[in-house]
Amino acid sequence: MSINENSLLNLYSSIEQILETANKANHHRISEFNINHRSLNKKAKGSIGQIVEEGIFHYPVNSRAEADFNNLGVELKVTGLKMLKNHKLAMKERLVLNIINYFDEAKVDFEHSSFWLKNKLLLIMFYLYEYERNDSNYMILESVLHKFLPKDLEIIKSDWEIIHEKILNGEAQNISEADTMYLGACTKGADAASSYRDQPNSHIKARQRAYCLKASYMNSFVDKVFNNKTYEEITNFDEIKEHSFEYVINARLSCFFGKTEEELIDEFDINSTAKSRFHLLCAKMLGIDGSINNSDEFRKANIELKTIRIEENGTIREHMSFPHFVYKNIINEDWEESDIFNKFYSTKFLFVVFKKDDGKYRLNKIKLWNMPYQDIERYVKPVFEKTKEVVARGEIIKEVRNGKYFTNFLGSTFNGVCHVRPHDQQGINKTKKGLELPVQDKVTGLTRYTKHCFWLDRNYILKQIND
Repeated sequence: MSINENSLLNLYSSIEQILETANKANHHRISEFNINHRSLNKKAKGSIGQIVEEGIFHYPVNSRAEADFNNLGVELKVTGLKMLKNHKLAMKERLVLNIINYFDEAKVDFEHSSFWLKNKLLLIMFYLYEYERNDSNYMILESVLHKFLPKDLEIIKSDWEIIHEKILNGEAQNISEADTMYLGACTKGADAASSYRDQPNSHIKARQRAYCLKASYMNSFVDKVFNNKTYEEITNFDEIKEHSFEYVINARLSCFFGKTEEELIDEFDINSTAKSRFHLLCAKMLGIDGSINNSDEFRKANIELKTIRIEENGTIREHMSFPHFVYKNIINEDWEESDIFNKFYSTKFLFVVFKKDDGKYRLNKIKLWNMPYQDIERYVKPVFEKTKEVVARGEIIKEVRNGKYFTNFLGSTFNGVCHVRPHDQQGINKTKKGLELPVQDKVTGLTRYTKHCFWLDRNYILKQIND
């Protein structure tokens, strides 16, 4: 069965009819609907969506600006889920929506934006991504209608305004997913001249981008649909309707400013030796139980809590560490697919700052922060590339002096922002218990080496807090 685009509106007369058609495909393989014999090679991106359009809904592949089922205001999206070690399902990646035309989007408000006109109601067809398969003949799991919850929509409107303002200011090249909470603007297309676009109010070309719903936001939806799990909310609709998320949490926490760590821990009866005590403490101050990381907003927006202590002389004693990298993995990572790029590109950080006064650390301020895109490219990228290079060449160790290993990793003096150091200072020379190396070290012959990770410089962090 095939139809032309003009007769598409007559094929489906209700949302229920579309959903019924989609559900008939549940628990079937993609290949069963490949009526036009499209490639199922894993490298043929987009083929799965095209097969679904043609073989299940029987309409031709198109690039219309409006929603796929425009008469009903429904946009079709096909996306993959992966099975985690705990047998829970999670998004394979962000949910990419429509391409952003910088000039068109600069002229409109949210209600008339391409994002809202196309994506206000989504029919999402989930398939199970199987890493071990040589092709993409995956199993379709379930089809679900997604309509934005009122509070989520208020946050998404704020997100859209942030993206819109950067476009208006001629700063589309500096957009980062971490700028926003739930709605992102991800790069689309290869990092080549053909994927760069003109933008208003600037002579600088910007990477082509598409609106997307962050993987963290979608994972919350997947948890609800597949894992029957919901999370406690910090804010309510009325608060978010009037103020930003940062304003609300700052207002909640400001009444505790000036109190010492000990006073807060006693007040909320937190185990003072627990590793998660600050996550639990922040949750209690914000009025919820459990860890702050398991709150609805933190999970959807991919917000990570970082506790910072400022000394009485106004300095920070320690650099800020991030999870260790795996040597065997990092040599196969491209920059924009790397763990460290995605950490800074998609993560917001809530800095909870304690400042020492008269010998005691007191809650001083909070700041919701993400690393600017230009800083990621300028400071983190060269450290990543050097790290990848020395691991791949087997040149981690520069020399061994008095039984101590000195490496070729870039240190804190390199650019004053990002560097590489051991994950655990106590284990700096415990090479036998370290991670396996993909290439034997040329100087020492080691095949394993202690865990290392990327760090942000303490002075850089202090500057972000003070700014």
